[in-house]
Parts: sequence; C-alpha cells; structure tokens
Amino acid sequence: MLEIRWHGNGIILQGAVRDAATQHALVEGATARLGGEADQVVDWLDITPAALPVADVAALAAVLQLGQEGWHLQRRADDGWLAVQSPGDARSARASELLQRAFGRGVTIRLISLP
Repeated sequence: MLEIRWHGNGIILQGAVRDAATQHALVEGATARLGGEADQVVDWLDITPAALPVADVAALAAVLQLGQEGWHLQRRADDGWLAVQSPGDARSARASELLQRAFGRGVTIRLISLP
C-alpha cells in the first residue's frame, strides 16, 4: 500500500515503493510543494521490489505538488482513493488525471470528499 497525507505544513509519505529512484522523486515532489522545506516531509517509504508499481512517477510527484492541506491518498493493489475538499473542482480533476497516469489504467482511482 502507498499512502500520502498533506497536513499542517507538511506531507507524510508512507508505505512501499519499488526502488530508490521512485522514493527520491516522491520526496523531491513533496519538498517542492513545501517550498524546499525538506524537514517538513516525513518519509516512511520502504523500498521493496514487490511493492505496487508506479507507472509514471513524475505524474505522482506532480500530484504531491498540486495537493492541498487535508488531502489524503491511499493506493491499494487494484484501486485507490484521494480525499479532497471539493471533488468537482478543477484542481481535484487534474489530480485525478495525474493519478490515473501515475498508477496506470488497471488501477481505479476515486475522488471522495474529506470528512
């Protein structure tokens, strides 16, 4: 599983990725979103060759940069969801498109409203 949470002045990356290059790209995307504040990125990513694939890591890094306070992403084997403030707005729609590219056509990504 892969989980990303945007909170306060930081971003939490948690779960597993297949390689160090993917881990690095995600940390860099989160750091860019936070204006270079690397100390605000919590990296709890394990590098495991059996982890779920990321088809386009640049698209996932772009989602990290696009995300807003309170967003929460969870990706499982065949599906995932992104909790956002307004599922119908342009930012959320763009995030959905990027996530589909990031995870590939075989993964269903749903947008849901934050509680």
